[in-house]
Amino acid sequence: RLFSETSLEPVAQIKKRAMGLADRLTLYLIVATIVGARIGHFLFYESPSDYFARPLEILLVRKGGLASHGAALGIVFATLLFVRRYRCSLSWIHLLDLVCVPAAFAGACIRMGNFFNQEILGTKTTVPWAVVFGHPMDRSFPAPRHPVQLYEALLYLAIFLLLWRLTYRSSYFLIKGRLFGLFLSLVFGSRFVMEFFKLEQSALLGKSFFT
Repeated sequence: RLFSETSLEPVAQIKKRAMGLADRLTLYLIVATIVGARIGHFLFYESPSDYFARPLEILLVRKGGLASHGAALGIVFATLLFVRRYRCSLSWIHLLDLVCVPAAFAGACIRMGNFFNQEILGTKTTVPWAVVFGHPMDRSFPAPRHPVQLYEALLYLAIFLLLWRLTYRSSYFLIKGRLFGLFLSLVFGSRFVMEFFKLEQSALLGKSFFT
């Protein structure tokens, strides 16, 4: 049951209400993803002095600059607002269980976009599958590099397939937070490993331990 008061409603009516909620949730997530990713970029990847000198540039999404972990925090916050606003019987954590599955697929698509945009570059390497970007976003000299964007895309795609299959297992799907916890562990665990194959990006953190 989606709502406690709908137990006696016709199935068609319940389905209509569920679809309406799904549409509203999608709107919440789209806005949260863009706003969170943009704020995350300015906080972690821009110089603090530039950020305070040009605060209105945070609105210029067409100029680029989106951080995936900022988007993740935005989605978590948006789902909390959604649950409190519409008071559906799904808990906040269980809603995150549902959202994290397509989020892993979205992460794979984002990294493919980074590859074609020639951004988030890998370190130099001599491996046979190294890629030379002719016009890298950071304007660095073209050189053979780890295609770290593709590494991450493949990892996120594998995580998506795993989570999707686990939604068919009641031992995972019915226990609140299990899918979301697995998502966090796998995505950010793999992200931690991938950072060793990336060039430094953060102007704020520099080459510190926190990167």
